[in-house]
Amino acid sequence: MSQRKSFRQLMSLIFSMCQNDLPTKSDIDWARREIKKFFWL
Repeated sequence: MSQRKSFRQLMSLIFSMCQNDLPTKSDIDWARREIKKFFWL
């Protein structure tokens, strides 16, 4: 359940970054870590 919630948050973060402006490198690194965590679980 919490896994799905964090995935939702990640998706909304990516969506807002695409709408607002280019993400910073730290944003990209964080998103990459979150995605890896999600797929390795």
